[in-house]
Formats: sequence, C-alpha cells, structure tokens
Amino acid sequence: MFIDHGMGIVIGETATVGDDCTIYHGATLGGTGKDKYKRHPDLGNNVMVGSGSKILRTY
Repeated sequence: MFIDHGMGIVIGETATVGDDCTIYHGATLGGTGKDKYKRHPDLGNNVMVGSGSKILRTY
C-alpha cells in the first residue's frame, strides 16, 4: 500500500486494503456505523483511491 500525502486519510478499523493500492490525501474508507462487526469497506488489489474520495460501506 502506498499512502501519498497521508494528511486527512481515515481508514476504519474493519477495513481491509489489498496489494499494490494507492491512497491519496483526504480519502476516507468509512461506514455508517449500523453493523456491529464488519462496518468498513474492502479494497481489492491494484486500486487507486483519489484525493477527497469517500468510500462508505452502507449495507
């Protein structure tokens, strides 16, 4: 995983990140807080998350 300019990045405690991922500043891997156990999203391999992106697990 490569985190570019890590300022403001939020990665939830149950999120998983695959191999060769790039996450840019201001990105969020979050959830709605409704699930008890797995409430954050998963990223596969070779994923790029752009600046300011919000990826939420809502189910």
